[in-house]
Amino acid sequence: MRAHARSLLAAFVLVAAGIALLWLWHAEKAALTDRLALAAREQGDVLDRRIASFRLAPRLLADDPRLVGALHSPGAVPAANRLLARAQAETGLAFVFLMGRDGLTIASSNHADEVSFIGQNYGFRPYFQGAVEGRESRHFAVGATTGRPGYFVAVPVFAAKPIGESAGDSVGHRVSDPMSDPVREPVDDSVGSDLDWDEPIGVVVGKLELDELIASWRTLAEHTLVLDSRGVSILSTREDLLYLPSQPFTASVREQIEQERAYALVTDTRLRLMPAADPHAVSRVDRVSSVANTVTWVASGRELVNARWSVFALVPRSALWLVWLRDVLALSALAAIVALVLRVGAQRRRITQVRASQANELERLVDLRTRELESAQRALIARSNFEMLGRMSAAINHEINQPLASLRLDLASARTLLARPSPDVAAVSEVVVDADRTTKRIGRVIETLRRVAGPSVDLGEQVSLDKLLADIVDTIKRERPVMSSSLHASTDAPTVGFIDGNAVLLQQALLNLVYNAFDAVADVDEPMVQLHCYPLDENHRANAGGIGIAVTDNGPGVPEQLQDQLFEPFAKDPGTVSGLGLGLALAQEIAVRHGGQIVHYPQETGTRFELQLPIERSDRSAP
Repeated sequence: MRAHARSLLAAFVLVAAGIALLWLWHAEKAALTDRLALAAREQGDVLDRRIASFRLAPRLLADDPRLVGALHSPGAVPAANRLLARAQAETGLAFVFLMGRDGLTIASSNHADEVSFIGQNYGFRPYFQGAVEGRESRHFAVGATTGRPGYFVAVPVFAAKPIGESAGDSVGHRVSDPMSDPVREPVDDSVGSDLDWDEPIGVVVGKLELDELIASWRTLAEHTLVLDSRGVSILSTREDLLYLPSQPFTASVREQIEQERAYALVTDTRLRLMPAADPHAVSRVDRVSSVANTVTWVASGRELVNARWSVFALVPRSALWLVWLRDVLALSALAAIVALVLRVGAQRRRITQVRASQANELERLVDLRTRELESAQRALIARSNFEMLGRMSAAINHEINQPLASLRLDLASARTLLARPSPDVAAVSEVVVDADRTTKRIGRVIETLRRVAGPSVDLGEQVSLDKLLADIVDTIKRERPVMSSSLHASTDAPTVGFIDGNAVLLQQALLNLVYNAFDAVADVDEPMVQLHCYPLDENHRANAGGIGIAVTDNGPGVPEQLQDQLFEPFAKDPGTVSGLGLGLALAQEIAVRHGGQIVHYPQETGTRFELQLPIERSDRSAP
């Protein structure tokens, strides 16, 4: 019974593998066809744009009076040569030349080269024959003189009409074009008076060589093939596919190609394209003399808009087989992995049976350890909450300690004034007003701390720098009247203005810096604290062009061991008794909220802290 089950499983695996291989084959064919279609579309768009831009220059040159003059008078040929040479240099054309009605080249952009077109007769070319009949003509051919293939555009040149026959069409009329010389030679108005104005007097021809484009195509993964209107491969990234016909030609057609000298048609090899109904277009190169030399290609193509050409992207059909073989190998590797996994699974089941007796004991131990860890985690969370509550309480105590001291001083002053036999009502009123301001400041500080701890702070106020410094000085006089005499505040004229921010936050940050400076100079014989506002320059790379407010003291300075952790909470000198180490941390948080920073500048004597605000929030006029 078990052997029968294994046989059924093997048969099922074989059928599944066959279906998978068939699906892989069709999937690879579809993916390759889509890739070739995209490549043909992209390469065709590039070639279309090149041809479209190339056709503009011959049209402009056909209206230039210097070329008309060269067709009438040999004396005007040098000017035409210069014009054509400039046109070649500025438009990227390979060559530009002027031909008479007899097909003889009169002027050319390569007139100064060793091999020149001047004097050559290209009347046998189809592009000349079409242009001399009065229509723009285009043709691909191998150069009869240079031997280099290219795309030719020929435009008829008509004689200019006499003065008075048509406005703006006189022979001496200046035509504005981007390739005009600084000084134009005059055109003889008497030339061509007996000409037929409806027939071309010459032809201007431009040649575009596509070697650079073909070289760029060779860097792609796919090969490229371009067929002309006759179905002959005129451009290709493979030399062995050039000038192959895709259909059989009659003797008259082959003779016509030879007369035009367009290219050397390959007669013993033919390029066959599969019918368009095949969703996977396959092209095949068959050597007529030997079918054994057949090379098969997978291809996809599209027709151009600006030329009667078709562009194909193709890869050898063997590449599809190689990709499919790679998939087969990958599938085989996957099958081997599955078999290995099944084997390992069987071994694991045996191991599981052996370890079944140990599972219950292990589970009991894990449950016990889990309960211990959960208990420890709850204790840790409780301890963290208490620490957070303590830090918040310490921050509130730190920030409102000075306002509370000022409030106590106001209350003591009020009691002293009221104890007098004749209390001074005005003085008592002033003390009450000052106490009211202090209580409001305490409320603002608490609200500020709440907002600093929150996710967002309103920074859209218009804060006056002058008023900000004045409020700081007034607050210090009330809260630290003894040390206020050592404070010197100054402002450079260019900094007077407004910034965007929160006045309470900025005031609190600067007060923390000033109070730290007061604590630093408490034991100095001649204490000095400077509060200075000035514009930042390019030396302050972080906020160049912004506002800087510096607090400088002549105290002992910051200990070296604290300089790397100045702005961390509760960082303080172990030798000091007062302070909790929160002032600088809160001040830095406020500066960052305003897009700035607080920078410590070590000095030989004293300490300098600077609040830097960015230029984006400065230089505002009063609202």
